Amino acid sequence: MKTRLKNLIKGLVPPLIFEAIRMKLKRSNPFIISPYSSWDETRSHCTGYDSDLIINKVRDAALQVKAGEASFERDSVLFYENQYPFPLLAGLLRLALVNAGNLSVLDFGGSLGSTYYQTKPFFSGIKRLRWNIVEQKKFVDIGKEMFEDNMLAFYYSIDECLKFEKPDVILLSSVLQYVKEPFDLLEVIIAHNFKNLIIDRTPFLSSGGDLLTIQRVPKSIYEASYPAWILDEKKLLTVLQKDYFMVTEFPGADGIVKIGKILAPFKGLIFTRKDG
Repeated sequence: MKTRLKNLIKGLVPPLIFEAIRMKLKRSNPFIISPYSSWDETRSHCTGYDSDLIINKVRDAALQVKAGEASFERDSVLFYENQYPFPLLAGLLRLALVNAGNLSVLDFGGSLGSTYYQTKPFFSGIKRLRWNIVEQKKFVDIGKEMFEDNMLAFYYSIDECLKFEKPDVILLSSVLQYVKEPFDLLEVIIAHNFKNLIIDRTPFLSSGGDLLTIQRVPKSIYEASYPAWILDEKKLLTVLQKDYFMVTEFPGADGIVKIGKILAPFKGLIFTRKDG
C-alpha cells in the first residue's frame, strides 16, 4: 500500500484556477478531450506542472497570503477579496460542532495551504484546529520550511500524517481529476477508515464512463497543460456508498465544463462512514 500511496502522491498537481479563469480572465473553456488512449500517453504530450518556476510562483503567492497582503491564492493567482466556500465551511464546521469544538483535516493535495488560508477566518472559535496537508515532496519541503506552524502541518504521505494525527475528515478539493488512478485513491481512503470524506471542486458526468481530457493553463498564469479526468458520478457513488452515506451534495464554485455537447458540472459531495 505504501508504494501505491507514493504513486498517487506523485500524480498530484496543484489545484487549477478554473474559477480564476472564469472570473478574471474570461477566456474560453481550457478543456479538450484527449486524443490519446491513456493517461500516460496524454501526459507525455502535456508540458507538466512540476517545474521549479511553477512551484516558486505558488510559493511566492502563498507567502503574500500568509503575510496578509492578499485574501487567498489558487495556483499562484492572488485574490484580494474574500470568496468563502460556504458549503465546504458548513461541512467542516458541522464536524467541529460534533467534536466539541475540535477539528483535524487531512487536505490531500492542498498545495501550500490554499483552502486553509481561504477558510481560516471562520475557524477562530474552534478550540483546536489542525490542518494537515499531504502533497508532493517539493511542496512539502517548502511547506515545512516556510508555512508550518501549530495549526498547519505538511506530510509526504497519508500514512505519515496518521502517525501524528487522527483526522476527522479527509478533503479532496480539486484533486481527484488530476490523479492518474482516482478510484485507486478512493480505495486507499476507504481502507484507512476515514470517518468523513469531502470531495469538492470536481467535474462530473452523469453517466457514460470517465472522460480523459487535457486542461491548459492560460499563459498569463504560467504555461502548462495537464491530463485531467471528468469522472462518472454514478461510478464514484457506487464505489463510495458501500461504506459511506452521502450527507449532501452542492454545486461547485467552478461552474460547468463545456466540451461540444458535453456538459460536466463541478460538484461537491460530503460523506460520512456508515459504521461511524
